[in-house]
Amino acid sequence: MSDVVCAVRGGPGSYQTRLAALQHGADRDVDVHFLSVVDPAAYEPLHEGEQHAIRAEMAWRDLALARATAARADLTDARFTVAVRVGELVDTVADYAKEMSAGAILIGSPRAAADAALADGGTEHFGERLRARASVAVMVVGTGD
Repeated sequence: MSDVVCAVRGGPGSYQTRLAALQHGADRDVDVHFLSVVDPAAYEPLHEGEQHAIRAEMAWRDLALARATAARADLTDARFTVAVRVGELVDTVADYAKEMSAGAILIGSPRAAADAALADGGTEHFGERLRARASVAVMVVGTGD
């Protein structure tokens, strides 16, 4: 079985996405690679020191949230990493999945208002684009936030 990449954003619905990814990893004895993606339009105008601080803060947040989720679900043996990348969402997640030799990508399906931000067609369209670009299975977790 291959590892799984889990793209997260950090909102309330990310808990369910993290939990599903950790359970998936534990059930299949594979590593979970959590990934947060920063939009370059908001990031690149910042000073290099600010960029570094943002990546470090996001990585710390993702690590703390993954540890807390694993502890709450009694999945303390689950293996995971966290990463923060800057780039266009589909390309960045797909490239990271290839880099990690992942067999699947797991994403959350947020509430309708947030879903609209993912582009025309929302999560379904995003998942299709991601599947085509990464050439791996894309699993969608309903987060209900």
